[in-house]
Amino acid sequence: LVFKELYTFDELLIGFLFTNNEENRFYVNQIHNITMNYRTLLEKQFDETLLINLLSFQISYIIEYMAHNNINIEIFNECLLKKSIEPVINLCKKSTNTKSLKDLSIELSYKILDIKDYCKKSDIEIDEVDTGTFQKDLSNWKNNKSLPSFIKLLVITNIIHKQSSRDKTAFLIQLIFIRSLFHIQKKFNVQESSQLKFLEKVKYFREIIKKHYLANTSQNISEEQSRYVFNFSNFFDDLFNENKTKQIDIKKYLEEFNKQLQIFNKQNDGDEEIQLK
Repeated sequence: LVFKELYTFDELLIGFLFTNNEENRFYVNQIHNITMNYRTLLEKQFDETLLINLLSFQISYIIEYMAHNNINIEIFNECLLKKSIEPVINLCKKSTNTKSLKDLSIELSYKILDIKDYCKKSDIEIDEVDTGTFQKDLSNWKNNKSLPSFIKLLVITNIIHKQSSRDKTAFLIQLIFIRSLFHIQKKFNVQESSQLKFLEKVKYFREIIKKHYLANTSQNISEEQSRYVFNFSNFFDDLFNENKTKQIDIKKYLEEFNKQLQIFNKQNDGDEEIQLK
């Protein structure tokens, strides 16, 4: 089931929305790492500290990768600071030169029609959303009463970034992260103390990763990552390789995962060693 989820997500992002290049492959592989680590390490033996480390490191890694590659990460920083997606709404208003939520909802309803037409070419059907629904949505999003769906995140991204670009791709990923974090907070009623731990870890990891990029020692980031996250990136490169006839060397990856497991357990020393499921 987990591989089916990975394939679906990979096909959606790399196969449909994004160009298949090294930068986008990095983003998607690191997002896959979150899914795989949660499913193999945490789904049956939940540990809050491990989850905070996983999410905070992976998000920090991707965001600092963007910053290092001169991609604007201001919207992520603002939303995280304000614990709201209101900065996204304000940016939409600025991009469309609108002042009221009603006027912005009209622009969003037009844009979703464009996306609907684009998706239809690939036999993907999405529902139309009228102006009244968008106006209600915007009010709820602004007041933290609900969160935009993936399709509506896509609409927002296309309102702000009208042409395909690496900034557009990175912006959508930032929105996905913000939406996911707020969803986790609401669904699981995450305590204030846990939220603070997460934010402290994000600050800590971002500083470490940024220093490595500035010192041209980015190869050390993988070593840092191995203490908190299993990196399945090489496995994903083979799994989602365009050459479908290529066979995956399972023995090679089992040896690699066992080495990672030793490092991981050493860093996360506890009463019981973590085991891959």
